[in-house]
Amino acid sequence: MQDLHSIVTASLDTTCNVIDLERGTLRRKFSNHKKAVYSFAWCGHNKVLASCGLERKIILWSPYSERAVASLSGHNGAVRKVIVNDKNNQLISLGADNVGTNAAMGWHRRGIDIA
Repeated sequence: MQDLHSIVTASLDTTCNVIDLERGTLRRKFSNHKKAVYSFAWCGHNKVLASCGLERKIILWSPYSERAVASLSGHNGAVRKVIVNDKNNQLISLGADNVGTNAAMGWHRRGIDIA
């Protein structure tokens, strides 16, 4: 996250960590996931972190606190990847919704109160 001079990690231990690049210290630890976290994306326009994983939902986090600001559900299987398109104010997720198939979903952040 260039805006905060930090890097983010996603982990199979259910956490996302924000690490301060200058100090090399843990800045924030997000632990609202109940299962493994596979991917994350920085939403620069709204200043939130989106993370996803095995539990079929996307969680939006405030990088300035350790609280979730929204949760998005809609996949029937693990959410493997989340990508942000700040230009179009969209969050795109890829999930393993059915055996042997993948599903892509687009989320428009206009309808989500993340301010």
